[in-house]
Amino acid sequence: MAEKKSRKRKSEIEKGKPFKKLLPVVIDAAAAAKKDRRIRACHVELDAVAEEMLPFKQKRKRLSEEIAKLTQEAESLTEEHEVKCVEEFDFKHRVIRVRRLDTKKHVPELERTMEDGDRAEELFEKDKRKNSAGEKAPKLSKADREHLREAAEAEALAKGSPPPGDAFGDDHPGDEAEAQA
Repeated sequence: MAEKKSRKRKSEIEKGKPFKKLLPVVIDAAAAAKKDRRIRACHVELDAVAEEMLPFKQKRKRLSEEIAKLTQEAESLTEEHEVKCVEEFDFKHRVIRVRRLDTKKHVPELERTMEDGDRAEELFEKDKRKNSAGEKAPKLSKADREHLREAAEAEALAKGSPPPGDAFGDDHPGDEAEAQA
């Protein structure tokens, strides 16, 4: 009777249609080595494609930047052009301002605090421009030089430093001509 029951169970199970499904299967070392070689080949090919794409990526970046710039200009109704400007040194407030020569207006974005190096350089540039323009020191009369010397000595004594020497040059070549005139 036991055999009859087992026959009965087999008859209750029906087989469906065969199909294929991807399922994990254990592979041997040779198949794993083959896959490693393919992985390396894919990396080489991927690197080559990346190099080929580099010019396109750069072009895309450049175009994106241009789009952003044009959009900003269109929205603000302005565009950038080279404009002649001049720096103005405000020694009292220790500020360097930039003035546009076309509109005569200051550009507040370019205003900066004057540093000691800027100030010293500007003073040097002024002296340099005077010398290159061929200007000479003004000729002072002997009385004017004496008056300036006395003022400098008085100032030096007030500060507690020794009085300066002949800072105005008594041996000025035009003195005798002026004295005779």
